[in-house]
Amino acid sequence: MAASTPSANTISSRALVAQEALLKAIKSRKSQDIEASVHQWDPIASSIPPNHPDYEPVLASYAVALLLRWEESHQQKDIRKAIMTLENALTCLANIPSRNRYQNLANLGAAYMDRYERTQKDPKDILRAAECWEQAHAISVSLGFMRESASKILTNLGEAYFYAYEVSASGPEAVELAIKTFQSALTHGSKENQGGTRYRVGQCYSALYGRRRQREDLDAAIENLRAATEHELEDEDRQGALMELSRTLARRYDLTREEADLNDAIHWAKMALEENQGEPSILRNLANLLYWKYKDLKDQAALDQAIEYYEVIYALYQNKPGRSLASFYYSFGTALIRRFDAMEGQNQGRMQDIERAIDLMEWAVRSATPECLDDYQHRLKGARSRRDRLVNRRTSSPPATMRSSNTIGFPSQPASPTAISFAEQQELPKRSSTLRRAPIPSLSSHPDTPGSSSTVIYRISKDSDTRSRSGSRSSEAPSESTIIPMRQSQPAPSIFSESMSVMSVPAVQDLPPMDIHQARPRVLRRATKGIPIPTLAKSPASPKLGPSPPEKPRREFLSFVKLRTPKSTS
Repeated sequence: MAASTPSANTISSRALVAQEALLKAIKSRKSQDIEASVHQWDPIASSIPPNHPDYEPVLASYAVALLLRWEESHQQKDIRKAIMTLENALTCLANIPSRNRYQNLANLGAAYMDRYERTQKDPKDILRAAECWEQAHAISVSLGFMRESASKILTNLGEAYFYAYEVSASGPEAVELAIKTFQSALTHGSKENQGGTRYRVGQCYSALYGRRRQREDLDAAIENLRAATEHELEDEDRQGALMELSRTLARRYDLTREEADLNDAIHWAKMALEENQGEPSILRNLANLLYWKYKDLKDQAALDQAIEYYEVIYALYQNKPGRSLASFYYSFGTALIRRFDAMEGQNQGRMQDIERAIDLMEWAVRSATPECLDDYQHRLKGARSRRDRLVNRRTSSPPATMRSSNTIGFPSQPASPTAISFAEQQELPKRSSTLRRAPIPSLSSHPDTPGSSSTVIYRISKDSDTRSRSGSRSSEAPSESTIIPMRQSQPAPSIFSESMSVMSVPAVQDLPPMDIHQARPRVLRRATKGIPIPTLAKSPASPKLGPSPPEKPRREFLSFVKLRTPKSTS
């Protein structure tokens, strides 16, 4: 005998109980509460007929429960079913402005965006998310609660526009639309969200400058990013704003050659480092800026400090296999060659610098892309020539007329793809966030034994930015915080070597005191969390290279209406 279909009152009674379970799950966010809520809504949503008066609110509430579980487990079946359920709920409502329609559209947009960010499959999800949020915003305007929704809907909508541009689902006009949307959020949204919104406006202008190369876009980006740093920001947004501001100032310096812009870029990069220790991309950006300062302004202290940061980065990168590090080896080796040339007439440490530079250039050549190979080989040839001249000078003293210059390996007018502006080579930490970059190629073909080296990794002194020219390398007694020098003919460690771990980084111990924040920059959306700098008191845990934890949800899970009380049968 077939089971009887539940009556309308029975369904409504069960739905009221399930709603209490859902409210509990929303409040606690505990896995067991979320699972219990989904299990209560499952049979109700599958058995309720379309003509039931609670059909739409039941579907909306069931979708919320599924989205809660999606954020816990990221099972594709949950997000797929939540999207289908919300789409069905929308079809039950008249196409007129209403709170129910607004709430369903807001959550449906969030579901589509979440799915794309997790799967990276169909950019149409971003466009559908933007469409849902556009409709939700229009409803909030017509019903008179725009200020209530501006900080949520408009911010999400602006991010969707920008994200669509970043993944090539829309053209540059989407960036201009994102700027207008963010500016509307600044006008109508709450004051507490002003900093994050100004940060996003700055990112949009920075992207427009990269596309159009117009000075006004660059100035607008810097203005908004500076304003963002003056507001209270979440850790992730603050780190992103500091890094983006440093990078944008470096771009303007590259354009105008005003020293103040370069000094400001270094200042903001150091602030980013103070607030997020141990992130290689931040260290690398700072090291490149310091090297640039030496290159343009001949500031020897800046070059020494850049090399010290490069050494720290090198050690940190040992725990990040699979990265394409050819450009890093090239930058590090070039800095060492520059210091070798600057120390003409001194013997202390010069051989160590040039031997180390040769090793790095050999690594760069072996993992170089075809378009960079000629430049890397040329720089390697120049480093070897310098070493040979130094060795010959130690065994004999040729006449002055036989001594060649120290300019080989630095072409004055390089024509290869490597000869791009410094600002365009700056790295930003990866996100989470919306500024998606192309996947980094694997280092599967990286040599395990790159060659011999005579090298020492030095400390960064908190007392001075300069290092003594004499005795600073040989007189320092080894300690637990220093890396043992590599002897000549001793193979340098592979990038995959377990012996070169984050725990062996010495230099960062002497950086100025910093508050460690588990923060990460937002390049509009998610970014990977940084590795904490090790301390002498406690060794750090191995960095997790898996997927980053889910971001704070874009919804507040209030998108279901109050269910109707069952009618009395008396």
